[in-house]
Amino acid sequence: MSTENEWAASMIGRTLDGQYRLDGILGEGAMGVVFRGTNLAVEKAVAIKMMRKETFAEPDAVERFKREAKVWSQLNHPSIAQVFDFGLQDEMPYLVMELVDGDDLSDVLDREGPLAPLRAIAVMRQLASALEEAHRLGVVHRDIKPQNMMLLRYKPGGRLVLKVLDFGMAKQVGNKSMSLTAPGILVGTPKYVAPEQVTEKPKIDGRTDLYAAGVLFYELLTGQPPFVGTPHDVLFAHLGRQPEPLPESIPACVQEVVMKLLRKKPDERYQSAVDLEHALEACEDTMRGPSISSASNPVLTTSTIAKAIETRRGNRSGRRKLKDGTAPRYGLWGLLGGLTLSVAGLLALSTSLSLQRKVSTILPFYKVPQDETVAKELIRLQAEAQIRAWSTVLQGSEELTRSYGNSLLPAQANQVQTLRQKALLEQPLQPLFERFQAAVERKDAEEAIRLYGQLANDSIYRSIAEPTFNQLSESFVSMHLQRAMSLRADHRCPEFLAEVQKILDSMPGHPLARAEQRKECLPPSAEPPPLPPTGTAPVQTPVVPSSPP
Repeated sequence: MSTENEWAASMIGRTLDGQYRLDGILGEGAMGVVFRGTNLAVEKAVAIKMMRKETFAEPDAVERFKREAKVWSQLNHPSIAQVFDFGLQDEMPYLVMELVDGDDLSDVLDREGPLAPLRAIAVMRQLASALEEAHRLGVVHRDIKPQNMMLLRYKPGGRLVLKVLDFGMAKQVGNKSMSLTAPGILVGTPKYVAPEQVTEKPKIDGRTDLYAAGVLFYELLTGQPPFVGTPHDVLFAHLGRQPEPLPESIPACVQEVVMKLLRKKPDERYQSAVDLEHALEACEDTMRGPSISSASNPVLTTSTIAKAIETRRGNRSGRRKLKDGTAPRYGLWGLLGGLTLSVAGLLALSTSLSLQRKVSTILPFYKVPQDETVAKELIRLQAEAQIRAWSTVLQGSEELTRSYGNSLLPAQANQVQTLRQKALLEQPLQPLFERFQAAVERKDAEEAIRLYGQLANDSIYRSIAEPTFNQLSESFVSMHLQRAMSLRADHRCPEFLAEVQKILDSMPGHPLARAEQRKECLPPSAEPPPLPPTGTAPVQTPVVPSSPP
């Protein structure tokens, strides 16, 4: 167990400022550990985020944290996790926040795949509304991604109620003293950063969040962000590559909104979250068509109501009247004929799969036996895939293909093929992922980064490893950049270049390392030569040009 994990475990059961008891660990992020806690005054469950000491190494960092926490606590919106309180414990700042009970949006996408366009718009409208509130107070989130989005009390196919988490990386626009991050260090997750965040002197405002919202929107519709790969490949893609077009099945108005959000230049995107919300609303109205309330309603007169009541009474009686007012009569032969047809129909239904499926479209309560059996088996295989039992998934998908072949429904055949392809991809990567975990455990950052690069972009193991890798690579880059800047300030040029090269060896072409590499490093100034004796000519010392950096 690492020292940090031991520290976090040792905090369980402690009380902060006599008000908040730490009950358990909810998770760990780049800036601190999140605990489940209890507000003892009202016996209410809360989330408590304790920040890492190294994040507050500068003398005025704690004061800046207090000012920033006040801003976070002013964010009052149904789609933003509320900050209730903040304080210091053992020189470590902490935030007391709303405990959000729900499903991580990234987990929902992993389980269910892309969202239908209207459901994706429902999520994006709530996000736009939350960003509107934050940007109104001058707060930019800077880390919009599915892992920071929660769906409250979510059920598959149910209502989507969004909560935006973790304004811990937020920055107040126009106030440099409010930033808690060191200059030159990338803030955010590579897959979701805007192009302006990757530059040497990033200019951050609300349009930065809107770019990340575009990446999220793209992922909601397709199942993955527009750019995938190693972090430095993704960063360069944000700077210069255009995303692949969205599938043609996605409505044109949705495509227009996504691609406008993903413009490289901030001036070409939506200029505010309000503009985005209006565009989403207009697109949703176009897709839904005229509302029911806009249709003309018939006038209900007394005679119309009486006729409707009489019709309902006749239907409930079970007898249909003829035009002359008499009830129809059915003979014995008619009854026998009906029974014969019913038996013949049942026999045909039991042997004809196509007939069974036609009946199921007419009678919703009727379930096709084969389709029901296949559906249950697919649910079982999907559960096996969730626990990464790839050999079982392979065996089960091949058995379904052998047993039912071309008689599978198109959607079921696609699911079988998807499960089989997923198992074929993931099974050989499992040992590689285990080696990655071992490297992380022994704190071998360079080996872990190298192994992560070998995991396929669309592998579940890469998704699982990504948060650890992001934290590890950010710490790795940050540590070596800080050392490099210190060595350059001390005019130790060879050591400076070697420190930058360590980053480039593990993450070739990393923008921040390349930017640091281009900076000039001068050797220490030579001592001035001694003055010559009186009456003698001064000695001419040849000037040796300094070696290029």
